[in-house]
Amino acid sequence: MTLSKSQLATLERPLKAHLADVEELQQTLKTLEKTAADREAGKWADPNPKPGHGVAVLADQRRDIEVQIERHLALVRLGRDPRVREALGELLKNPDLVKEAAQDPRAFAAARGIELPPTMDVEIQRDGDGRPHLRLTNYDRTVPFDLTWGPKGLDIRR
Repeated sequence: MTLSKSQLATLERPLKAHLADVEELQQTLKTLEKTAADREAGKWADPNPKPGHGVAVLADQRRDIEVQIERHLALVRLGRDPRVREALGELLKNPDLVKEAAQDPRAFAAARGIELPPTMDVEIQRDGDGRPHLRLTNYDRTVPFDLTWGPKGLDIRR
């Protein structure tokens, strides 16, 4: 079973938000790189530079931003993975599969070739009609979120 256009649209909203975050982080990275290049060339905007504001600190900040960018992009890849969307469709189509998936969501995902981040917890439950409800919680401090997905689509809390 494929997901409806409205269900797909609810999946796409947070992915677009991740991509917007990536754009913002890339702009910050460009500014940081220019600042680092200026400081390496001896051009400081501050006539009295303070300790802890040197090029080494900027390099650490750059690495942190690069990690954030990669984590956002990994979540976008996961959310757009056709195997994820197919698995969600399977759960909608087959209420008995929901019970099986609920016992070990990671094994359910892995059996379909889906690799979940180690920082992500997945809970799967059935409502009274047997329809699936998933709760994904990402504990990664870089991109934390909590969302639920059901037959109508996604509900996000960042």
